[in-house]
Amino acid sequence: MCGHLIVSASRYAPYQEASKNVHRSRRISTIFDLPETQLTRRGHVFYGDELKTIPSLYETEEVPADDKVIVARFFGGSGTWLIAELDPETGTAFGCCSLGLGFQEWGYVSLLELESLNIHNGLVIIERDLDFTPIRLCDIQR
Repeated sequence: MCGHLIVSASRYAPYQEASKNVHRSRRISTIFDLPETQLTRRGHVFYGDELKTIPSLYETEEVPADDKVIVARFFGGSGTWLIAELDPETGTAFGCCSLGLGFQEWGYVSLLELESLNIHNGLVIIERDLDFTPIRLCDIQR
């Protein structure tokens, strides 16, 4: 075991249902079909190919937190999001987040919201770590 993490018990069901309704109204099948709002500033695609192979939500539910494989890393400002599971239809991801407050927490995040985040007129946007390779969370923390 590599460390202790706070694990969110919430399933965040109301948010997931709201996200599905948004996608139904736009007639979009997955997040990969969406236009990216910050592509020019970012200089690379936000929804990389590695996200197409990521486990579905709840697929790794029985895997201990430290042993979950992190497939993608997003960062911006003091925040880091390590993604282990994804629902490509809603853009809802599950992973470990650190907002620079000295602790990490497992929970759900909308990749749609992260992609469109633009703080201080583009001074801070969220980016995907292009050099990140899948690794167990335990091995990242060493």
